[in-house]
Amino acid sequence: DNEWILDLFEIVRSLDNAKKNILGFCFGHQVIAQALGGQVQKHPQGWHVGANELIASDPAFNTSYQLLFSHQDQVIELPNRAKLIGSAKECKFCLMKIDNHILSTQAHIELSNKYASELYESRKELIGNEKYSAAMNSMKQELDTQQFTNDVFTFFLNQ
Repeated sequence: DNEWILDLFEIVRSLDNAKKNILGFCFGHQVIAQALGGQVQKHPQGWHVGANELIASDPAFNTSYQLLFSHQDQVIELPNRAKLIGSAKECKFCLMKIDNHILSTQAHIELSNKYASELYESRKELIGNEKYSAAMNSMKQELDTQQFTNDVFTFFLNQ
């Protein structure tokens, strides 16, 4: 409902019509989906936080990645032209592509563990103690952020 978000939807549509590359993470994933006809809503189980496994089904990507998440809203229906290419346990529509020029994910590949820890700490009351503790414990495992980032770049370079 915010005017700037509606403007952002128009930018996404213009870039899509021009077949320009678009890459979206978390809110960007939601914006791309909604701008192009998908649907977004609050996660039914509340916050989805911590390191979680993303299972990919596209040959351009590894089979699975451990990546960071921090969201309440998520895509619940893809745009008509979108292809689902990855899911996470709490996020079915986690990774999508549209044609070969749009790629987006609900995951956060731009966050470091340190930043994510501070973010979760600042949202501890909103997230709830149980999910907060699980998120903090999940970050003890090694993340696949660098590999996923490399695969994203390769996806666009090979188009």
